[in-house]
Amino acid sequence: MTLNVISENAMTTANKHGFGDTTPGEWFANIHSEVSEAWECWRSHQDVTRVRSDNKPEGLPSELADIIIRVCDVAARLCIDLDVEVERKMVYNATRNFRHGDKRA
Repeated sequence: MTLNVISENAMTTANKHGFGDTTPGEWFANIHSEVSEAWECWRSHQDVTRVRSDNKPEGLPSELADIIIRVCDVAARLCIDLDVEVERKMVYNATRNFRHGDKRA
């Protein structure tokens, strides 16, 4: 499955579940929220996915998936071809200096 297919599916699902009328600020806040949830999983040693009794997956892997889903949803809404952009950025990143010129981690 390509990132563009994931993007279309993410946007369709978000629209179906009532998130189609959100604003760009909310899109980016939701990405930030998922990153915070992933951080909390990391801090709490929730490194593997566990599935709750209601079938909701939880844990760091699931939160990382949520980040990708949210980013893909935004890309679809903005008509961004993530397949092209991720490839372009990865090619460029491969040429960068170590720690981008001695930046701290």
